[in-house]
Amino acid sequence: MSRTPALYPTLRWIRTKRFRKKLGLYKQVLGFLDVTMSIYLAVFGVIFLIAIRDQLQGYEAFFSIFEQLSFEWVFTIFIAVLLRSLFTSFRDPGFYITTTEFQLSLLPYSREKIWRYNVITRLTKGMAQLILIHLFLYFLTPIHSETIILLFIGLLSGQVLGLIIQWRLFQISGIRKMWAVLGGMIFLIGVRMLVLFSSVAVIPVMWLSVTASILLAIFLMTNQPLKHADWSKVIGYSDAVIWNMLIIQQMTKVSIKPPKKYHLITKVFQGERAKKPFSYQLSDITPRLWRTLFKNQLDVVIRTLGVVFLVIVVFGFQGKWQLGVAVAVTVFVLNQIASSLFMYQFQQPMTRVFPWPMPDWFKSYHKWFLWVIILLMLLIGRMEFMYGLSVPAVLLNLLFCYLWFSLDLEMCVAPKVRKLRGIWRGNDWFFAVRIIGMIVVFLTIYYPWLSLVFSFVMIAVRAGRWSVIPK
Repeated sequence: MSRTPALYPTLRWIRTKRFRKKLGLYKQVLGFLDVTMSIYLAVFGVIFLIAIRDQLQGYEAFFSIFEQLSFEWVFTIFIAVLLRSLFTSFRDPGFYITTTEFQLSLLPYSREKIWRYNVITRLTKGMAQLILIHLFLYFLTPIHSETIILLFIGLLSGQVLGLIIQWRLFQISGIRKMWAVLGGMIFLIGVRMLVLFSSVAVIPVMWLSVTASILLAIFLMTNQPLKHADWSKVIGYSDAVIWNMLIIQQMTKVSIKPPKKYHLITKVFQGERAKKPFSYQLSDITPRLWRTLFKNQLDVVIRTLGVVFLVIVVFGFQGKWQLGVAVAVTVFVLNQIASSLFMYQFQQPMTRVFPWPMPDWFKSYHKWFLWVIILLMLLIGRMEFMYGLSVPAVLLNLLFCYLWFSLDLEMCVAPKVRKLRGIWRGNDWFFAVRIIGMIVVFLTIYYPWLSLVFSFVMIAVRAGRWSVIPK
């Protein structure tokens, strides 16, 4: 009678085989590289690290300020790591189980033991990465070892709890997940605001949060973690992540992407309304084409919005001027990405045969972008209230934000459309005006009357249906 092999040696054997196969693929790719060039790159890499270390030594005053406020910064980073886990739970399970490992559960092996083995492996790998990063910080920066250890503890506890919460939320679908993520965001931001704007000391709150995160992680790990697991989603994403090797992807120009199953969000783009027939008018065709583009680029859209909201929240909690800088920069960058997405539509095979009255295309695109503007306005308004701005001042700033977001996007799209039309002169002025607008956005948090002045100017200009995008 044959004896069943033990589980953990079997899992190690599978991982060893997978590692050797990936190593063989890397060797094949590296075989195309020139050995002499690789040696030169390695030498220059070492020289570059030494130069960075010498450069960072000149910022010792900045690092000393960071060390004086180390608990505040580490607590903020701890909250940011948890917020990131909430955002990524829409598509990433946190812990990965491949098809081969899952098939072991069809044999006389415990599925929960297979999952726990992968959890331990994932956490060990994450800890090793954090240790490596903090060793670089220790050798490259003048930060003292006590601060680095504190940062390591905050990141490690946030990562462990975040991955487990991410696993739990990944199994939920529909409106329940939206409410769970929204509730978690409100709770975490509320805790950070409580510490920031009250007399509560940050040090005991920091250690209490770390202790609570460890206890909560243990509870979630031991309390039926696989009860509602959606294994098809987990396996589909895990296979794509495990075999998505960056170097090979860049060399072969072939990317392995996980299946896009966003449930509630996907219904917006491929629900019943999206399947209804429509008349062949440009005003009816363009919304369908934008819907298709957003569905295909949903990963980019969600990632961009997540980073934008996270930057505003994290930097907004650090101070008033940091909030102004965060809003100004994120608006500039967000519109830059949105304009690239707009122009990407006209590189698709289907749109090449359609007429291109660009102002009409932009209007239909702006209707989708309007939802992003509203969400940003709500977040910015809440952050400005937090710093004691009056209701009229906040309303004026929000009015200016709405008008400027739209105009800035239009001025970001305009030079690209002009170049597409063969108009090469005068495009530098758009960038200059956008820089001026970014400075005004920063100043409005201190001088709300600027919002009134520039809002009046933009409304007067818009009254004549003026557009900078050529037809």
